[in-house]
Amino acid sequence: MKQESNTIEVPQEEETMGDEENEIAEVPDDEEESSESFESGPGSCGNYATYTLTDAGTLTISGEGVIYIDCFKSNKKIKKVVIKSGITSISDNAFAYCTNLTSITIPSSVTSIGKMAFDDCSSLTSITIPSSEKSIGEMAFSGCSSLTSITIPSSVTSIGEYAFVYCNSLTSITIPSSVTSIGAYAFHECSRLTNVYYTGSKTQWENIWISSFNSDLTSANITYFGFFAPVISLTYNASAGGNTIKWAKTGIATGYQIYRKAYGESSYTKIKSTTSLSYTDTTAKSDTTYYYKVRPYYEIANGTYIYGEFSSAKSILNGMNKLNGVWGIMSTMSARTATPAWRRTSGAGGISRTVL
Repeated sequence: MKQESNTIEVPQEEETMGDEENEIAEVPDDEEESSESFESGPGSCGNYATYTLTDAGTLTISGEGVIYIDCFKSNKKIKKVVIKSGITSISDNAFAYCTNLTSITIPSSVTSIGKMAFDDCSSLTSITIPSSEKSIGEMAFSGCSSLTSITIPSSVTSIGEYAFVYCNSLTSITIPSSVTSIGAYAFHECSRLTNVYYTGSKTQWENIWISSFNSDLTSANITYFGFFAPVISLTYNASAGGNTIKWAKTGIATGYQIYRKAYGESSYTKIKSTTSLSYTDTTAKSDTTYYYKVRPYYEIANGTYIYGEFSSAKSILNGMNKLNGVWGIMSTMSARTATPAWRRTSGAGGISRTVL
């Protein structure tokens, strides 16, 4: 890995940090109170975002756009947060010092998590970071002292400074091969961190720029999975009556997940988990275009998985290559300037060919 020794690189637009002898700025003991007292019931938390907070402490946020800066800061009533699809950004300090918050679900519509968004949420035990997230912001989860494990999605390319500082219950973390930089102090004072699961190879890990004061990360046991995004092929299997997806083995994967969506659908659905290197989808409807993608996984414990990156999606018009070489014939004839015409007829293939 590429690791600094005595200096820390800081982007030009950011202020320079102090000497390494300086102590990390501590969170003041007298936590700042939230600017608004939230009662149970509905309210506004953004220009187009609203919330409801039940007496049991479940906060549900819906609507669109951004959650305000400091919106729920220091709120001791919140125990669980559910953010609905449509919210795109969690602003700085949005949930900072919510010390009774134990879990949060973030949808894939969220692409930005601000600085200190969950700072000092000391009861937070689980969080799902969406695959839409590109980076983990500065101090995003600092002081989340009850977090025991976390999975960084393969969309993330950088982990910011102090991102997980003082997460002293953290024992394992999954880092994808997409990460190229880890900021200073990102895993400082994570003294219980024992297992790092890295989806790439050892060579890729050594090329990550890891800034200073991350010895708890670099001294942990690192498992290299050597995953790479599978390259898939698609054909129509006439005898089975479905689309066949094939791919090659990637790294030390123990299985693969196949996802599919039909033309016009907005999201993919998992249709199969398999240990094989191929799968025939017999549930696809005829004369419908489908998109497929595959990702590898490794089961590290009963029900606990490490996932690799998705393949590039490929599409196929199901049932339209039932006639052997039909599209190849079209391509060849076009090259000869002949114009093929097609008409639907009755019969097994449902299509006949006429050259004009």
